[in-house]
Amino acid sequence: MGSQNKFDKRKRTMLRTGLSGQMFDHASYRDHLETASENEFDSIQIRSTHLKPGAPEEVIEDILSFVKEKKIVINGLSCFVGNYGVLNDSECATAFANFAQFVELAVRMNAGMVRVWPGWQESASAPPEVWKRAALWMQISADFAVEKGIRLAMEMHHGTLCDSADSSARLLAEIVRDNVGVILDAANLYQVPSDYGPDAIAKLGEKIFDVHVKDIVQLTGSYFPYAFEYSYYAQHIGRFTKVVPPRAAKERYFCHRRINHGGVDWSAVITGLRKIGYKGYLTVESVCESNELMPAGKELAKACREDLQGLLKAVENKC
Repeated sequence: MGSQNKFDKRKRTMLRTGLSGQMFDHASYRDHLETASENEFDSIQIRSTHLKPGAPEEVIEDILSFVKEKKIVINGLSCFVGNYGVLNDSECATAFANFAQFVELAVRMNAGMVRVWPGWQESASAPPEVWKRAALWMQISADFAVEKGIRLAMEMHHGTLCDSADSSARLLAEIVRDNVGVILDAANLYQVPSDYGPDAIAKLGEKIFDVHVKDIVQLTGSYFPYAFEYSYYAQHIGRFTKVVPPRAAKERYFCHRRINHGGVDWSAVITGLRKIGYKGYLTVESVCESNELMPAGKELAKACREDLQGLLKAVENKC
């Protein structure tokens, strides 16, 4: 009986898991929903590839009906809005109008959070005016969203103002809004590279609104058939909005891996989250991209669930 009670206690303290729609960007929203349910994820993060303002009412009703029946939480909308820091005033106004539509959609979907990008420029190269403009429009966005009961989460990502714990803390200190926080993404920070472990997590504390979980590993060069460049983000994101390219003396290469099978020290992340009493979700955001050695779609989601549960149990047992 004693060992059973110990197990039950561990289960109660286990962090909740979520599934992003990212691995289903080229599939239907139904694939995302059904896979989340089949693998017993607690929440989903809906991508703008599947749902955006102006979506048919029958799609909205279908999603809401599904999550209600399956008791799945929509913890946020993972959309591409903002980028205020590198835009001019007219462009910022247009970007804000687009953002406002996503906030209204989040209210309709009972999603408490919207992802917002403050600016696609590396923090080290961003001049004061970029920080000032990003903070100002994030304040405007936050004030609009708070009236709707929506929080704004800036994803920590290489190539943005939030590419480290220190730069994120700096921007948050300039914004000064309770409903603005960050999405911790250790794999993105690993690429910078910048710290993503317990010390970095402690600097951000309650401002961590969500955690994205995926894994990659740095390679020695471009020899691996499925390698991608660090600078790839500038090309990828540049299809949608303005990006200030990275200033790298030498290109670095990475490839996607299953969770806890790559270069990210996920035990350090989980330990850091436990230390601050994090109560949010661990949202799986893995992708295989072109890596044919990794599973894809529903098989990838199942593998991620198994990898994540194994990691959580190992950390819990050690504690």
